[in-house]
Amino acid sequence: VHTRRRRAVLHAFTARRARQQTPWLREVAEELLDGLEKGERPVDLVDGFTVPLALRVITEMLGIPWADRTLLRPLVDRMMSTSRFAPEEVAEAHAESRRYFTALVAARGAEIAAGRPGADLLTELLTAPEEERLSVEEIAVFGAGLLMAGYETTGNQLAMCVLTVLQDPALAARLRADPDAL
Repeated sequence: VHTRRRRAVLHAFTARRARQQTPWLREVAEELLDGLEKGERPVDLVDGFTVPLALRVITEMLGIPWADRTLLRPLVDRMMSTSRFAPEEVAEAHAESRRYFTALVAARGAEIAAGRPGADLLTELLTAPEEERLSVEEIAVFGAGLLMAGYETTGNQLAMCVLTVLQDPALAARLRADPDAL
């Protein structure tokens, strides 16, 4: 089951696809960095850059309206919590996320039926060849899982990468001299 589900989305996470998105990714990163430059000091790299960057990328991939981040980010915080929230709050966040993604997948299905399919991963999953297609429920659950894994863990990992570079002047110099080494 895991292999079948993973195979359904592998094409969305290739190096080739990332290269195609590089100009847009650069724009988003520069916009966030501009915001940090204009903001208060000290800056919070995680809240001001790495998490918003990862969140913007995964919401774009999934076709989630950017405005919905204010709803989704607190849900993910509760779902990822190990001790900050009561078990009932975590369970309710999971239920809320499932309702959100079920409605989003239904909306994508309606767009497809109306002949206006989007250019996002949920739409791709809904229009995959019949023999490869995940169920609507699987797509909704997958969307929620990709949101969590695609921004929270990615944003934190990116922050750790920045910290590693900042703590190693030789590495920072090497990356400045050879950006392709990234």
